[in-house]
Amino acid sequence: MSDARRLLGPTARERGNPATLARTSLAELELAQGNSVEAIRLHEANLNTYSRFQATLSLAQIHESRGDIEQARVYYRSFLTITRAGDQDLPEIVQAKEALARLRG
Repeated sequence: MSDARRLLGPTARERGNPATLARTSLAELELAQGNSVEAIRLHEANLNTYSRFQATLSLAQIHESRGDIEQARVYYRSFLTITRAGDQDLPEIVQAKEALARLRG
């Protein structure tokens, strides 16, 4: 993990597509290591990038797993708002709708 941080960290602090990809990769690694706080920070940094769809859904899922139900609802609702023009049968959209219903949001 320290090698990944060392290699991807400088790129993640930049702007543009490589930085977005680096932050996404680091967030997934941090989450796998149980560091949800750092994963949240990294995904939040991608909310204004082309990867906002993935970041928003990931944030919803992380907050739900942490038991932060209200914040999970916020992110699931946001995800469904930004994907409202998309194919509503996509697994990610169906999953978000089911999660929101489960969380009574």
